[in-house]
Amino acid sequence: MQGLQNPLLGPVRHIRSISNPFVQILHTGNNHWVCISSVGCSDGIVNLYDSLYHNVISKEAEEQAINLVGTNSFPGLIVVPIQQQKNGSDCRVFAAAFATALVYGVSPSLLEFDTTKLRDHLCECLKGRKLEMSPLL
Repeated sequence: MQGLQNPLLGPVRHIRSISNPFVQILHTGNNHWVCISSVGCSDGIVNLYDSLYHNVISKEAEEQAINLVGTNSFPGLIVVPIQQQKNGSDCRVFAAAFATALVYGVSPSLLEFDTTKLRDHLCECLKGRKLEMSPLL
């Protein structure tokens, strides 16, 4: 991966391909954070990793995904079944855990994170300026 980008960045219109995948944490505009990625996807396909998914993909997340892949080849977000948060405030740390796993080449759908350690782990990673895999159960 080439580095971090501000998750509140507006339209960037970068055409991504299999050879140039992305991982992006997005703010949906509803006090909620998700992760999207084209890692391991066919051209134009974008996976959605949402720890609070309730059969609705936010319009904001879909619009931001379109900005990342371009409008010519975007069929929509594909919801990946992943661990769900058990409260109303862990979406940020889950989005970071999903993004980090993807960067390390591991599908978040295969993982179960230790939610009691996610916040402290992310804080230590940010302090140390190095993202490492989040603690698992």
